[in-house]
Amino acid sequence: MIRKIVIAAALLLGGLAAYAQVDSVAIEKALDLLSQYVVTLDPESPEKKCSEVDYIIETCTDPELRKAVANMLYDHYVTSNVMRDEEVAIHMYDKWFSTHEIEMAWDGALLTAAFFADYNRQSLVGMKAPEVTLQDRYEEKVLFPDLAGDARAVLFFYDVDCYRCRIEMGKLLEYLPTVDIPLDFYAVYTGFSRDKWEYFMDYEWDINSANVRVHHLWDLEMTSNFPQAYGITETPRMFLLGKDGTILGRRLNTDALRQLLDFSVLEEELYKKAPIGSKVPRMRVPGIMVKGDKVKEGNFCLRNADYLMFYSPTCAHCQEEISHCADYPGKKLLIDMDSMGEKDVDKLYKLLDTFDLSSLPHIISLKRGRVTGKYLTFIE
Repeated sequence: MIRKIVIAAALLLGGLAAYAQVDSVAIEKALDLLSQYVVTLDPESPEKKCSEVDYIIETCTDPELRKAVANMLYDHYVTSNVMRDEEVAIHMYDKWFSTHEIEMAWDGALLTAAFFADYNRQSLVGMKAPEVTLQDRYEEKVLFPDLAGDARAVLFFYDVDCYRCRIEMGKLLEYLPTVDIPLDFYAVYTGFSRDKWEYFMDYEWDINSANVRVHHLWDLEMTSNFPQAYGITETPRMFLLGKDGTILGRRLNTDALRQLLDFSVLEEELYKKAPIGSKVPRMRVPGIMVKGDKVKEGNFCLRNADYLMFYSPTCAHCQEEISHCADYPGKKLLIDMDSMGEKDVDKLYKLLDTFDLSSLPHIISLKRGRVTGKYLTFIE
């Protein structure tokens, strides 16, 4: 179905581009097909989405068609609830609209788009959280967030008069006491009433947790510029930071926070498997040994390879990596995990216990049986 939508959209856009003028009915038909297509891109990375968006826009040579398509795509990504889609909207603003290569659909839209980009580009997923100086209830200055610790952090921006904040607070008060890992919770009050803030802290925010440390902060004079640093144009807004201060998630609700926090803990545990410098097990596995143009199937000891590649034959990314592995020097042992699961379950579980095989392909480099690199690629 997806392939049919893509082909139909491509044919329609290509056909429309051949005409000097494109009527509104044809444009509407193109936009309808594209609206079906962009939804299929939801699981893709922001980089992939940006590439697809640029390709689609460049396909449209008619000015009116290009304008309609670009604005429809921008509206889709700027209003999307899919995490990281705001990166696509910012990319479109920078590349197509701020340069005036394409005009926006209505007066004032460019100013709104510029505001959205400026208020979100500093706190995207994967970036280090911006550090700003706020105040605690005793008017002491506090660096926010404190990136010198070794705990994950939640940043929660709220207003006590915001009913959506109240709903989210209720969910957080139920969830936070169940967290079983060290967590810094920064509750940042965005309003201006000290009385309301203190009443909230003293009588409404009550959690009993040995793992969650709560920090109540605000910025009465608005000198820290935290709204622009974190894109706080409305409340509530919630972020999750990793131990190193990297933003793992933004625009979260409590349910999304729970899932993302659980995943980050699991990811950390998986990353600890086969650490750099450790020796891989002295075990023999069925696989394919590749060295230059020589390819040999059989049972091989893991320690005899320079690279281990765990793959699935049905995975397109795995096949692309395999097609490039011969370009690398040394011996590459390719291990088919699908076949392993069918033929030797005990050996499969031992590999799963030893290596992070949560996603494939997974490539590891070895030297004399010791791990020297993880999460590698053969594609330059």
